[in-house]
Amino acid sequence: MAFKRRKTSLNLKTASLEKLQKYLAEVQARILHHTNNGYAPFSNYGAKSLEEYYKLRYENSAEGRHAIAEGRRAIKATENIFPAIACGDVKGVQALIQKGANLAACNADGLTPLQWAEKCGKDDIVNILKHP
Repeated sequence: MAFKRRKTSLNLKTASLEKLQKYLAEVQARILHHTNNGYAPFSNYGAKSLEEYYKLRYENSAEGRHAIAEGRRAIKATENIFPAIACGDVKGVQALIQKGANLAACNADGLTPLQWAEKCGKDDIVNILKHP
């Protein structure tokens, strides 16, 4: 049974569940066919399984690199929001919120940024955090 390369890519945002399942079944069948013939298509990525292959493909794609960088920026913004609140840096807090700081995260004392701002007595930052 020969497999042909798909000429159209599957749009993951608009595809139905049935289309995704069918596509995955086709991919698994191709991999099984090639693996049985001594060729594992995901081995050039250093992957040992299909899931790891797709993870590496996503991480190495432009969309994946962008999502990873965006996640790192959000983590850094979340780490920096508590010191910015303590210093009363209104513009810094606004910038960190725009960078994706998690306003539901807790610091070492178990306080969210809003609770921390209230505890520090920073009323202007409390207003920003209540209405981001």
